[in-house]
Amino acid sequence: MKKIIAAIAACLMITAALAGCGSSNPLGDAENKQAATQSTEAATEIKAENYSADFNGLVEYLHALGYIPEDYFKKENKNEPIKADYKAIGAEQGYKYVNGASVIELYEFKTDSKKVLESVKKNGTFELYNKTIKGYLSADEKFMMIFDNATIKEDDTSSDAYKMREGLAKAVASFGK
Repeated sequence: MKKIIAAIAACLMITAALAGCGSSNPLGDAENKQAATQSTEAATEIKAENYSADFNGLVEYLHALGYIPEDYFKKENKNEPIKADYKAIGAEQGYKYVNGASVIELYEFKTDSKKVLESVKKNGTFELYNKTIKGYLSADEKFMMIFDNATIKEDDTSSDAYKMREGLAKAVASFGK
């Protein structure tokens, strides 16, 4: 009986040790890869001009491209976007959408919100709470996207998170022409 218990304990220890060797975020990596692949495929068929030039149109466009998950659009178990601190940057509204390990923040600006928009237009970044933040503007400069993923590395252009961010940036830049 002692041998059986010892064998079971040894199996459990080996299983636990091997489980720790995997990715620190396996679901996030898989979701990012899926979104990047879907988005690349969908980009050839979906055009920004087919969506209304308002905030909801931008969200629907990014959803159609695969960047904003289906969960935000299902009637049952609908995920609600997280309201962002949009007033801190002079925006009219702003929401955060989670896609795996990535957070996509979308903001709509009034035409008189110049400080952040001018900084992003000139430098690609703006300052908020003593932090430099990278922003991506729509073609009409009415909308801005911020992308956050802790796993992204600027020198690894083949990573799924990098590809997702760059695809999103292009999609947002094509919106509102």
